[in-house]
Amino acid sequence: DAEGPQIQVSFTTKLPQELVVTDLPIAIPARLSRLGLSEVINHLLELDPPRPFDFVVSGELLRSSLDVCVTSKGLSSEEVIIIEYDLLPGAPDEGPSHPHDDWVAGVCMRADGCLVSGAYDSNVRIWPGSGASPLVLTGHSDGVTSCCWADEDASANTCALSGSKDFTLRSWAVSAQQHQWAPVFKHTGHTASVEGVSSSRDGSRFCSASFDKTLKVWAAPTASQVADALAAFGDGAITEASNRPDKAKKQASGKTQAIKERGCTCTLLGHTQAVSSVAWGGDAVVSGSWDHTVREWDVETQTCATTLSAGHAVTSVAASRDRLLASAHHDRKVRVWDPRAGADALVRSSLVSHKGWVNAVAWSQENPHHLVSASHDTTVKVWDMRSAVPLHTLAAHEGKALCVHWARGGRIVSGGTDGKVKEYSPPADEGAASAA
Repeated sequence: DAEGPQIQVSFTTKLPQELVVTDLPIAIPARLSRLGLSEVINHLLELDPPRPFDFVVSGELLRSSLDVCVTSKGLSSEEVIIIEYDLLPGAPDEGPSHPHDDWVAGVCMRADGCLVSGAYDSNVRIWPGSGASPLVLTGHSDGVTSCCWADEDASANTCALSGSKDFTLRSWAVSAQQHQWAPVFKHTGHTASVEGVSSSRDGSRFCSASFDKTLKVWAAPTASQVADALAAFGDGAITEASNRPDKAKKQASGKTQAIKERGCTCTLLGHTQAVSSVAWGGDAVVSGSWDHTVREWDVETQTCATTLSAGHAVTSVAASRDRLLASAHHDRKVRVWDPRAGADALVRSSLVSHKGWVNAVAWSQENPHHLVSASHDTTVKVWDMRSAVPLHTLAAHEGKALCVHWARGGRIVSGGTDGKVKEYSPPADEGAASAA
């Protein structure tokens, strides 16, 4: 349909060769929006069945007609407009739901699907990727607020980390078969609730955030320390005992021993109120605080390298592999930052769609533009930072959504006040026509 004003466009893409169209300028109706452009690409590629595509113009996802977009961006309709296209991401498929006895405040999934969760019942749980019954890791004396894997890519004996309202962190050994666990160290030094924990990319260190206004950096257990702990405590020595024969109970209790305590390697000072969240992105630690700031820290010099003023209390921070930062806030917004941009660090002033506090935010580890957020409004939202409109809204929980993680391989996991961890997988057909 050639009715109305025409506009010259040139299409570009990073998709495989079989989905590449000519980059020669083409005249198309200026009134076309995403659906119309998707029809154009399908026609040029002669796809059957058709597949839905998404489009980027001058760094923004097209969410209006071309003529409105060109006008709003101050582009000349007399010149050729470069349009990048990609497959439209389908809605994630809902997967298993894992029940807990209390609110779930922390969740993290390894690349192999093994999941660690932390709940207000003071327990940490390991959910094997096989779907077997969880291991229940006991030791904290108050609610668990946060957890992570020391190395998300590990598949042998591994180490899980947790932070608690009991002012401590714990490191836990988990066997390669995901059926044995043991406590490794009790990490002490904070003087108030630990609210966040995040490990360095190489798994050798981790950082914690606390209501005592500080961050602390710790040495993670070594592979030999993890192996020694498993050998010393054996088969889940201090939990699950009620499910075992009396003989096994006696063997387990006979191996119980005091957990060794470890102090931090350094303390990062600078926040003036509670530190609510921490993320270890590349070489820098990133933190968010109730003092309305997002900060980047140089761990080697133990100094604050960047301070970004958000204007509202920060509930969660996340760092992308491209060094972009995302922050979640009480004002129902998600903000995206580029700390290298100085005064222009606020890349997108707000991603607004949630109807309650945003409690958690996490970046995709596959797509540098995608992030996910969890809110008091019970939903989890999937975003492309190039648009102010969410890609998908997942009705994830029957209560407040408290935590979220986007695992390698594309799976999203979230936890909430309904005592559940929900899993979502990438759609079976990423280009399913139903997503259009």
